[in-house]
Amino acid sequence: MANVGKTLAQTEHSSRRKQSASSRRARALRAADTKNMIRPLRQRHRLIISTLAVLLPLAFVLGLSARKTSPTMRETPPALRPEPFSLPRVLFEKEDLWSGMKITTRVCAEALPATRLVLELQPQEDLHSPDILVYWSPQISGSAHELLKEAHLLGTLAGRQKHSWLLSGTMVQAEGTLILYSLGHQTVLASALLKIPQGGQQQ
Repeated sequence: MANVGKTLAQTEHSSRRKQSASSRRARALRAADTKNMIRPLRQRHRLIISTLAVLLPLAFVLGLSARKTSPTMRETPPALRPEPFSLPRVLFEKEDLWSGMKITTRVCAEALPATRLVLELQPQEDLHSPDILVYWSPQISGSAHELLKEAHLLGTLAGRQKHSWLLSGTMVQAEGTLILYSLGHQTVLASALLKIPQGGQQQ
């Protein structure tokens, strides 16, 4: 009986050793297969990243060089342009009333003391902001929102031709602020103080 038990134990131990060796070989084979699968993927990813590192900056530079300049409107379409106002007496003419913008500003009157005035604006360069509106506000200071709160719309400004608007009532008798507002950008582009007392002379 002792010999039989000893033989069974040896057989079981040998079987366990064979199973362990087989399991190790299987794990080794799976690891080799995984390594063989990952290496091509890594090589492919390295090639893709290297290609993108060259192509993306090149595409960015080409996109910038091919970008068109911002469109400008040389003149307001006739359907949107009202009949120009004209009064004979030029009270003043300024080239630098608008900070950072080259716009000639004139104020004309029919006679003195003035009961009505004509405001003329003529840009000397293309205006690159879309849909520019001209406002007159009785406020002479404050934020852009405060200036626009009580502002009166005069009209649109585009191109380089002369635009004119009739000022009457409180616009003649009180000082105020002229405002250029871009409807497309929803922001105030510039503002200028227009101070015209009863005599019709700019101070």
